[in-house]
Amino acid sequence: VSKQTIGMFFTGLSIPQGAVITNAYIEFIAKEQQPDITDLAFYAQAADNPATFTSTSGNISSRPKTVSSTYWSNIEVWTVGTKYITPDLSSVVQEVVNRPGWASGYAMVFIVTGTGHRTAYSYDGGAALVREPKLVVTYTSVSNTPTPTSIPTITPTIIPTNTPVAPSSPPGVTPQVMI
Repeated sequence: VSKQTIGMFFTGLSIPQGAVITNAYIEFIAKEQQPDITDLAFYAQAADNPATFTSTSGNISSRPKTVSSTYWSNIEVWTVGTKYITPDLSSVVQEVVNRPGWASGYAMVFIVTGTGHRTAYSYDGGAALVREPKLVVTYTSVSNTPTPTSIPTITPTIIPTNTPVAPSSPPGVTPQVMI
């Protein structure tokens, strides 16, 4: 089993600079089922507002990674259509929002490395809006009020409320609130 690197790009994250991240994870919907033993490491790109992905070789793997990471080891075999949630990514997200140049509304890139094989639905510029990966972050800011939010990969937006909010949608698509 060869080592792989993939990236996920979440845009428009309304997390204030210096917010205290109390919980963070990514939700995936399984697209395929593979029996391979799978171990993954999740990092964020160590950047204030990372650039979008390009087709250039090494575009994801050459990006600087956070010192913090979260490991997801011996991942169970996935069942097609079932939701799976990463372990807590709070330390990874915290490292990014603590950067002096981070500002609410910026993007965040997750870089995932590892071995094995798990296939989830992705946005890829037009996948079904209900199956793309979602970044869910709960944080406290000056008011110390926890703020859970569900963020799809297409144009995620975190809004400080207790209700998960759908992102901006491509033209002709009506956003839906995810609960």
